[in-house]
Amino acid sequence: MKRSTLKALLVIFLTLSAASVLPLYTSHATPVEEERTIPILTYAKNGRFNCVAKLKPNLLYNQTTLAPEEGVFYMRIVEYVMVDFTYTFTLSQPANITIAEELNTTLTSPAGWAKTNLTTPGSVLSFDGIDDCVYVPASRNVFPPSDPTTVILRVKPTRLGSTWGGIIDQGRNYRDNFWLLEHATEDKYTFGLGNGTDFWEQTTPPLSLNTWYHLALTFSSANVTLYVDGSYIDSWNHGLTWQRASRPLTIGCLNDATGFGKADIDEVRIYNHSLSAAEIANDHDGKVTTDGLTLWLRLDGDAEDESGNGNNGEIHGAAWVIDGNINAELGKSLQHFTGKTANFTLGLTLNLTAYTGTIRTINEETGTTSQDYSLIVTPQIRTIAETGERHIEDTFEPALAFKAQYRTQKGDIYALEGLKHEDQSTLNSTETIYHPEVMTQRYASYALAIPSFAALAITTGVFISTRPTKPRKTEEEEVERFREIIVDIAEKPLQEGARTTVLMKTFNDLAKVAEELMKPILTEEVPPTYPNEKPQRVFYVIDGQMTYKYTGA
Repeated sequence: MKRSTLKALLVIFLTLSAASVLPLYTSHATPVEEERTIPILTYAKNGRFNCVAKLKPNLLYNQTTLAPEEGVFYMRIVEYVMVDFTYTFTLSQPANITIAEELNTTLTSPAGWAKTNLTTPGSVLSFDGIDDCVYVPASRNVFPPSDPTTVILRVKPTRLGSTWGGIIDQGRNYRDNFWLLEHATEDKYTFGLGNGTDFWEQTTPPLSLNTWYHLALTFSSANVTLYVDGSYIDSWNHGLTWQRASRPLTIGCLNDATGFGKADIDEVRIYNHSLSAAEIANDHDGKVTTDGLTLWLRLDGDAEDESGNGNNGEIHGAAWVIDGNINAELGKSLQHFTGKTANFTLGLTLNLTAYTGTIRTINEETGTTSQDYSLIVTPQIRTIAETGERHIEDTFEPALAFKAQYRTQKGDIYALEGLKHEDQSTLNSTETIYHPEVMTQRYASYALAIPSFAALAITTGVFISTRPTKPRKTEEEEVERFREIIVDIAEKPLQEGARTTVLMKTFNDLAKVAEELMKPILTEEVPPTYPNEKPQRVFYVIDGQMTYKYTGA
């Protein structure tokens, strides 16, 4: 085959090979399988603190309450602060949502110490035993009581064993419904029910003054059961045909507005069924059961019914007081929702000056003197949402900080931080996607590249093998190429020990050696050996153990 034809084939196959490189690279740069992240749903958490300060009589604002946007919370005129926290959880898809929450508080100082898990002071209603009461009209839909009925309240006796004072009553003087009273001669409370003519009563275990108790009573047509501080006490068969009538509910006095009780009362709840022992124990720990609630008076700044049934109470004379020993962790119960939104609200009242004693004690223990402090209120909210096969479990801990700051340019003030909190998340799914078209592209690139490169290799080999060979040069021609650096010697080099002497043929040869070695030419005149002879001049070039020598003619 002519070399011109081979050159043409080389150009063709080289072009094809180069053209096959791009699809070969592209098909291998594209993955056959890839993992793709796909958003399944989004969810958001929103926490809002609403704070209102209850003010002492003052000239500055000339009002009884103050919101943060209305002015500065000055320590000397703030009596307490009412806090409402609202949590909202929203999803992009319907779900079964469960929320559990609890309220924690931490007291911190610029000096570096911190006291956690403080009992939060809360507001309660104090009844003076003279003319105070809360009145829930009989027209409300909680009456008459159901069979069975569970009654729960927190109470701190401030009088015992002196009169029949009403604590909670719906018919003691009428011998029907149920009641809970101070005992007139013993340091106990008495409770009972009636059939319209006769009544049955039993007493609690002995109580102590100024001590908070969690009391739970279940009334039914068969028996009455008592729990104190979450623990089962006893159950009694009353043997009466229980009469249930539509009458007002009174707290702090008897149902006919006589027999006023003397106690601090908080968290009154009535259920339309019997709560289990476990539910009552949980209630004592702050985990409120909401199923079946017909009345829920938190008594935390008002007598509004939180059950949603509209059974609001009317307060007559009873005073709001701050008590730091009441269990104010109001939201430990599980709450269940269905849909795209879940929310709840919890409220508490803070007497910020109530912490000064704690601060003073810790300062004495630590040797610090800082008056400033921060009270950090943190709802810890755990949300679980189930939607189809998807499971979301999330924790949200918004924090509200009350900072007590003394001797600022504004004066002694409470500064608030952290009123609004938001967070949004996305639940993603990862799936593997297979691209068969990429494998098709790879196979196609192989089909083009393999023949092209093979043909190029074969053609190149043939082209090289047919290249004309150049005639080899003779030895004389090769020697002639290096004539400028070749020197002639007169005889075979003489080896004397470690030194070698080379006798050069001409002075020009010795000069070439000196030039290549960059050595000087040395010379000496040797006296004649015989009379009538002239002296002889000898030339040397010495390079280490080598001596190059030329003897003149």
